[in-house]
Amino acid sequence: MGEEEKERIENLKIKGLRLDREMVREYPESSQAAHLVGFLGKNKEGEDQGYFGLEGYYDSQLKKGANLKLFLDRQIQWLTEEEIERGVKKYGAKRGLVLVVDPKTGGILSLAVYPRFNPKEYSQTDTKLFLNPAISETIEPGSIFKPLIMAAAIDSGRISPDERCTKCDGPRKIGDKTIHTFNDEYYPQSTMTDIIKHSDNVGMVYVIEKLGLKKTLNYLEKFGFGQTTNVDLQGEITNPLDTKKYWPFIDLATVSFGQGIAVTPMQIIQAFTALANKGKMVSPRAVAEISYPSGKKVKPSPQEKVVLSPKTAAIVTQMMIAAVEDGFVKKLVIPGLTVAGKTGTAQIAIGGQYDPHKTIASFIGFAPAENPRFLMLTVLYQPSASPWGTSTAAPVWFNIARRITL
Repeated sequence: MGEEEKERIENLKIKGLRLDREMVREYPESSQAAHLVGFLGKNKEGEDQGYFGLEGYYDSQLKKGANLKLFLDRQIQWLTEEEIERGVKKYGAKRGLVLVVDPKTGGILSLAVYPRFNPKEYSQTDTKLFLNPAISETIEPGSIFKPLIMAAAIDSGRISPDERCTKCDGPRKIGDKTIHTFNDEYYPQSTMTDIIKHSDNVGMVYVIEKLGLKKTLNYLEKFGFGQTTNVDLQGEITNPLDTKKYWPFIDLATVSFGQGIAVTPMQIIQAFTALANKGKMVSPRAVAEISYPSGKKVKPSPQEKVVLSPKTAAIVTQMMIAAVEDGFVKKLVIPGLTVAGKTGTAQIAIGGQYDPHKTIASFIGFAPAENPRFLMLTVLYQPSASPWGTSTAAPVWFNIARRITL
């Protein structure tokens, strides 16, 4: 009850009536940002206990009466939730995810998942909905991985940005396997920019062959794969990198286009901050400031490290701009907004075999490319209208970007 109602009851001076103060958790925004927030439930002893998201991660601080100030932008959160729900329904996907961060600070501006849940009604909710796919599930990323491998090859000096691919004139046979482009179109003597623009799997095999296993693993570790991002949300997992000294070449080849490696969306967004931030990678985080009843305030420090040269980041950014403006999503370009982006379509492994009809469609990009205000990843799980990220996840991304920049 409110203070006014409390005073009215007390003024009645009813003998034997006593009002006790009890702390309760309210979620006035209902299901908004549920996977970021988590919920306050009960443990086995019947005591209040935070679970998932912020509630789980900061449970001890919240029990002390601390307040959390978030990087979350309420307007961006609202519109991303609206657009991912619309996208899931329009493209017949099982689920959807949008993750938006400020690449300079790592601050999470939005984390939208559909279907979502109401934290107030957690006890009536299917527990499968509680898991946050941004941090608690791994995916094979598909072609959104290509700019990272290209950046590693250029940064290490194993590939020149002006180099032309001498093995891009047809399918690439590796042992008993054959690597094709997604549309079986081939571009002899492709430039490195062409390889990203055309999302050329065969071209990427050429790149990673030049990069080599040792350097590939070195840069994957630099980008944070195989380790948690340490984002301040409960439930983060990681898949360890296979660091053995010998890989069959086919395994290395498929990593070049984002298959055969399992990563979380949060790890992907972290790695791309290096491209959006002149080579400096910034770990994602949800809380900007913690304030305690005593008046003490704590601002968690971002984790930062340089993983690419500014020159490499600028070169690959230009490749991603070309992929947007001259590639498969050029019809989605927003006038006046320069976007550096990349589509992704990853097949899903079922029973040790890839299912050609089930995919994870994605798009990652940052804008304005020259001085990014946001870095965003959209993911649609098993869209049925089209398997391609170009036709599903990319339109969702650009719909959101258009509304963010209005």
